Amino acid sequence: MFQTLATLAGATAGLTLTSVSMLINVLGKRAAPGQRELPLEKLSATNRRQIGEVFLFAIPGLGLLLVASLVTVVLEGDARTGLWIPEAVVFVLAFASVLALLRVAWALRRVLAIATA
Repeated sequence: MFQTLATLAGATAGLTLTSVSMLINVLGKRAAPGQRELPLEKLSATNRRQIGEVFLFAIPGLGLLLVASLVTVVLEGDARTGLWIPEAVVFVLAFASVLALLRVAWALRRVLAIATA
């Protein structure tokens, strides 16, 4: 289970980092001279920063989950019983990461709504 969590955390962190790159391109895009303003251009600098922070907040939690999951796998080894402290840390980080990813999904949904308005 902890190996699976480590894999999911690493993959999701990479996907989130890629999303940040794409988001920077989308939020930085300007309309050609003479054309009407793009919907995302109307966002203030504060709103753009808030959107970026949503994505950047999720990445450290996913990285910590990756490391904590791998550490738990190494510490437990082939033992018949688990170590409750590292397992508890992993479960707390997993819960926090899920909440952060739900927030990222919400932010993406809002950005798409603004972009298609």
